[in-house]
Amino acid sequence: MFRNLIVLCFAHVAIAALGDFLVAELGPYFDTAFSPYDPQVAGTVVVTEGANNTQATLTLTYHFTSASAMTGTTGGIHIHVGTSCGVSAGGHYFDDTETSDDDSWNPVKWTASAATGPFSGVTGPVYSGYDMGENEGHVVVVHNANGTKIACGKLTNGQGHFAKLGNYPGYTPADLANTPRGVVMAGPNMEATAQPNDISLEYHMAGFTASLSSGLHIHAGMTCVGTDGPGGHYWDASKGADNWNTTYTASAIGFGFGKIDTNDFYPWSANVGHTVVVHDGSTKRACGVIGAVANVGVYPGYTPVHTVKGQMRLTPKSATENTVSFTFTGLPPSTTNNVVHIHSGTNCSTTDTVGGHFYAGATDPWNDATLVQVAANSNGVAIGSFDIAYGKTFKESLAHTVVVHVNGTKVACGVLTGDLYVAPPAAPTAAPNATAPTAAPNATAPTAAAPTAAAPTTKESNGASSYTVSAGAILAAAAVSFL
Repeated sequence: MFRNLIVLCFAHVAIAALGDFLVAELGPYFDTAFSPYDPQVAGTVVVTEGANNTQATLTLTYHFTSASAMTGTTGGIHIHVGTSCGVSAGGHYFDDTETSDDDSWNPVKWTASAATGPFSGVTGPVYSGYDMGENEGHVVVVHNANGTKIACGKLTNGQGHFAKLGNYPGYTPADLANTPRGVVMAGPNMEATAQPNDISLEYHMAGFTASLSSGLHIHAGMTCVGTDGPGGHYWDASKGADNWNTTYTASAIGFGFGKIDTNDFYPWSANVGHTVVVHDGSTKRACGVIGAVANVGVYPGYTPVHTVKGQMRLTPKSATENTVSFTFTGLPPSTTNNVVHIHSGTNCSTTDTVGGHFYAGATDPWNDATLVQVAANSNGVAIGSFDIAYGKTFKESLAHTVVVHVNGTKVACGVLTGDLYVAPPAAPTAAPNATAPTAAPNATAPTAAAPTAAAPTTKESNGASSYTVSAGAILAAAAVSFL
């Protein structure tokens, strides 16, 4: 198929608009040549579309958030034919009627100033003969300097919920082969046969004991800090038995890839912010937190000069501090005067409903422009994170607005998935043998106030109040698969 901008402007096959993007969250690469002792990379790759003369081109922005020592400071980073990170990725993905491997993916590299991350960068434009939409669902592969494939991620619209795995608190790996790493995508089960509150966990991980079957569960805790942080299994004990007898089986090289379907008797939204715990036999080896997501669009009343798109994610770090991570496109290239805040409003309909900064205390930490900075690269893409304490908990922050500023101007707005509600008081229990009061003669019974429409309240297994997410927002955000 001929990929020419002039032709596509009049054809039914439309290229993605500038500012559209794809995202891959990286996990370990797997094929028959995989070694658990190879350098491992975690992080994010963002693909944006541009134009080079009459050709639609792709540019890859990478941010490696953690990496063991590499064998050099440059290596390949490419989109491959494959559509799953659970099998070999196949060759490079290009249209051989339009270009060649040497003219498309072969020359594309990541570069770094040091052998150990974190580090970020952007590739030059690549003409593969395929536009943005045709690359969705394919995998991005990162190569070591010696050509070894060491990381893989599936390209999606970036709107799903996930937990990035690290060491379970108190677990110290003996070596790289026993260091847990990877991603667990989580969301409602979207299959036609799914029952209410069915959920799915799709895991892509390494660093576990070869050929061993072990548990993988959502836990009641909301942090991976401290041995008590992850908590116990998370389910509504008032509705049924604990279904977290779910397991995965590691491959012969300690790699895990697959999907778990279960039901913890909570709506999917109540699982957001909770921990995912991966066992290795009787040992809890890995932990991550399922983050809340705000997908941003144009700020109300703003006439776009900069069409900023992307996501901000929020995960609880402790009782007093949260982690903000972000992936934004469409920012002014090579700028640092951009920021992101959580606001007090609950929707992006008008400037009034967006509200002001969301915090408690005498000092507004969102005014610290250095802390909340969103630095864009030469391609107008920003990938990063920061920890912030603003006097509000993770759950208090759900359903509030997120605002992106460019040089002081509010340009984008979104809402963190989740609607808070307060558990109603329990019905009073009559004292034993108590006599019901007799109404006074001719007394008029009081009229009950109309009940406020609200989602039903449940209790976590550890006694904390739960919450629910707007159905449309959560389903749109969660219906993303990397299998």
